[in-house]
Amino acid sequence: MKPIYLLGFMGSGKSLIGSQLAASLGLKHLDSDKEIALNENKSINEIFRDHGELYFRKLESDFIKEYSTVHDIVISTGGGLPCANDNIALLKSSGTTIYLFCTLKLLTKRLWEGRDSRPLITNIETKRELKSFVLKKLMQREEYYYQSDFIVDSTKEENIVVKDIASIISRIKK
Repeated sequence: MKPIYLLGFMGSGKSLIGSQLAASLGLKHLDSDKEIALNENKSINEIFRDHGELYFRKLESDFIKEYSTVHDIVISTGGGLPCANDNIALLKSSGTTIYLFCTLKLLTKRLWEGRDSRPLITNIETKRELKSFVLKKLMQREEYYYQSDFIVDSTKEENIVVKDIASIISRIKK
């Protein structure tokens, strides 16, 4: 089976859902952010701080090129990965893309609670600023996310989201 790519904004649940989905399907799971951090021997925050966002986006593109030919794998992509360097075309041509849709309200809530570990929002000081930032970025990124083969509502409990995606995968395997 070709790679299954989970796309969506930060906080949409790609890492958690990806891990659980892979386990339920008996596939390997990779998280692009975790793998890049491991390969660079730095946190994502450190990569952004030391080298900038463009360098990080190049690392994401290299990661996707490397793993686009690997079969039987679920890949949780970084939120901006599909939006840079024509990565969306490679994702779509090499595997199945699934957009984990999440509401602005829930994204803001989730991100507010974990903003210290996310380089694009560490300096945001109020929930209102965060909501504005998320809305602006979503408006930029959704044109890429909506190119996905499938859209799944990730506002549900993760076990339901996993079942929804597993159902999609079983239908396309037939």
